[in-house]
Amino acid sequence: MRKVNFNTLNNLTVPPELIEKVLAIPASSENTPAILPWYRRTKVLATAASIVLVVLAGISVYFFFGNKNIPVRPSGS
Repeated sequence: MRKVNFNTLNNLTVPPELIEKVLAIPASSENTPAILPWYRRTKVLATAASIVLVVLAGISVYFFFGNKNIPVRPSGS
């Protein structure tokens, strides 16, 4: 295999602001909020409640109307 040469990395110039930003990354990662459990997420609860509501409405309409034939007046003559 060919030997890899990384000597060009030693000659790169980096602005001091960028070095400060990179060194501050571990400190900023400690401030991340904790992961919320599923029952504390309002979007998940709202989605689940709307799905349950739609399913219950569909089932109740199905059993309320059943398989009834609704007479329709013929058009034309």
